[in-house]
Amino acid sequence: MKDPWSVVLGAALALIGTALVQAWLVPKTQVKIRERDRWEKDLRELADLLAKKVVPSVTEYHLAARIVAVVEHSARTGKSDFQRKDEEWFKQTVETRNRLATEFDDHMDLVRILVGRLQHLNEHADTWIELRNSHCALQEAWRRYYLHDTRGTGWPSPDEFDAAYNELRSRALRLSQWIESLARENRPPKQRTVRRMWRQVRGLRLQEKAMSHVVGKMFV
Repeated sequence: MKDPWSVVLGAALALIGTALVQAWLVPKTQVKIRERDRWEKDLRELADLLAKKVVPSVTEYHLAARIVAVVEHSARTGKSDFQRKDEEWFKQTVETRNRLATEFDDHMDLVRILVGRLQHLNEHADTWIELRNSHCALQEAWRRYYLHDTRGTGWPSPDEFDAAYNELRSRALRLSQWIESLARENRPPKQRTVRRMWRQVRGLRLQEKAMSHVVGKMFV
């Protein structure tokens, strides 16, 4: 015949284990699953945004902006054959340029938000340094191009304008390819080794604390 105290102790331990799983492990696992799902959604959204909107809109924007730059440059150098009948066409081109500039700026704002969100998962991973550098390079290229387009650096020649465009498109394409590569893996980069070990130790401490709390409530 089994010792009654052994039965009671076994039942108590089983109850503690179940309570610990319900109070700690299950919610923690659910949070991780939601974080991973949200990360994958943000990653796919960023990959599509860069490939389908940012990269193509760079060229579309530049085509309109370059026409405006060439006409203005020709007028300033006295080589323009611009006629009065072209005024309405030029006005529409300027409006198109302004609209596309606003749309591209909105795309860049969304890129910045999504790039920030991606780094919330395993935030100390070395891979994110490369992402930040690539994103900063794109932002800087966009700033230089926009200054050319708005004459913030003077009146650029068509060649200077094209050079700024080539840099902007190259930076956008590079970031797009980098994100697409990460999307194909569909796996967050690993934390630095030291950080990962510290998080494991901290997790064990929290589990021990939670178990002590559950045990304490059962025998009060």
